[in-house]
Amino acid sequence: MDQQLVTNQEENKMTDGLSIFGDLDVSDMNDDPFYVAPDTYRVMCTEAAWRETKEGGRALALNYQITQPGNDFDGKRLQDFFPMPDLKGRTSLSELTADEKDQIARMRRRIRTGWDVPEEELNSVKVSTLVNTTLYLTVKENADKTDPSKKYTNIVKSESEAAFSERASEMGSSFDL
Repeated sequence: MDQQLVTNQEENKMTDGLSIFGDLDVSDMNDDPFYVAPDTYRVMCTEAAWRETKEGGRALALNYQITQPGNDFDGKRLQDFFPMPDLKGRTSLSELTADEKDQIARMRRRIRTGWDVPEEELNSVKVSTLVNTTLYLTVKENADKTDPSKKYTNIVKSESEAAFSERASEMGSSFDL
């Protein structure tokens, strides 16, 4: 008889009558494997790369990993996705539409606040300099616009490690720095 089949039959005898989850109570667990509770998390930017969008354009994808030992979400991953307008041949903000300016402003704000980049250095930021940086991200839960029973978590704020530490010490926070 096949060894794998014997092993499966033995396992079935041992677990017969038990839940597939053993003694674990999963009734209050979130079904979304990407779920992260609304909160502020210390993260490491693990990847920053240009990706192609569905429309054929490009977007900056920033991947983060929560780095808070002892936190239920330690090790979970988060992602930011910033679509960028095609800027070839355009050198003035007046050449951009309002939506294109909004796209750039959103990415600009994330980089300026999360990486503590001074205004005068924003034009020289390279994608590679964003990786392996610790920062703090605030995550908020939002309802789906068409189905309010569905919830999504979105990154709504970023702070550099220095800015977060300063703010936490001013507030007397006990957040595990």
